Amino acid sequence: MKTLTHLIGLNPPQSPFKKGETLNPPFLKGRSGDLTTTLLILCSCLQTPTALANDWTYSVTPQAFYGDYGKSQQRNANYGTGFFASADYLDKAGLTVGYNYSYIDFKDGLKDISQHGMFASQKFHFTPDSLPGRLTVRFDGHYLTNDDATNSSDNVIVFAPQLAFLNHAKDLYLDVGYARSIYDTDLITGQKLAVNQWTATVGLGFNDGYDWLQLRSYIVDPTNKTRSQGKGETFAGNVRATHYFMPNDYFMHSVFVDGLFGERIFAVDHDAAAVYNLADVQKGSVSLGAKWMFSVDLTALLVVGYDRYKNQTLNDNYDHRYVYLNLTKSW
Repeated sequence: MKTLTHLIGLNPPQSPFKKGETLNPPFLKGRSGDLTTTLLILCSCLQTPTALANDWTYSVTPQAFYGDYGKSQQRNANYGTGFFASADYLDKAGLTVGYNYSYIDFKDGLKDISQHGMFASQKFHFTPDSLPGRLTVRFDGHYLTNDDATNSSDNVIVFAPQLAFLNHAKDLYLDVGYARSIYDTDLITGQKLAVNQWTATVGLGFNDGYDWLQLRSYIVDPTNKTRSQGKGETFAGNVRATHYFMPNDYFMHSVFVDGLFGERIFAVDHDAAAVYNLADVQKGSVSLGAKWMFSVDLTALLVVGYDRYKNQTLNDNYDHRYVYLNLTKSW
């Protein structure tokens, strides 16, 4: 978890583009289930119980992480745990909910912070005849509450829609995303804060689907420089390379390397379903991950990472090292 992120991620390196796998967008693979569309409900009434059971798939992902801070004037360590629960209805729509608890251990004289984060995501897939692929419309919502004595990171509400395209060959992915974050009144400055974020992503598959490269750009624009340590617009880029394996004796499914360059503050990460709600500037990061597939319906993901931050107000440059683990069971 970077600072007080909401959800460090269900399947950060999970990509749908390897041939022969179920087609789902990279940010929420395996998350589908239309719980609201009247048409699907009516169609369901005409199906047998066996057909209904086959149409729906479900997954649960418990997760945990631990991190420590180096050279920080204020922070010692952080840790957390949580889960995601998803429902899939064929390849038409999806619903995912999540909860995460996180805790930051501050140095002597500063109050520790514990946080509860709630997440919900609904998506719909379309395959119009006029396009050589599939469109996915996704709507994310976040709510974060904590015991921050300054109230600067408490009661955060985020709405984050995204429009994505994946071609039929599964070797080209495009998306555009937006996030609107609303922060409550800071008790020190007496001011509110809103943050607008825009993202654009390109993903390319090659080597017969066994390698994937994803590039994403971030523009993050806080509306109140007093609340954002004097920062206006920040710009960052993210690069992720993933390699998939043939079935093997070690159950190894894939490995990835991920890097962030540039600067961003109060960012929202669509892939990780994470909200960076503490007002420090992220100056870069690198992470390595590995996924094991023990069976068709049981996987594990391990990620280790390193982030760099700066508190502009204190001129405090520090780093954050973390390890993250999740286990996904589907049926």
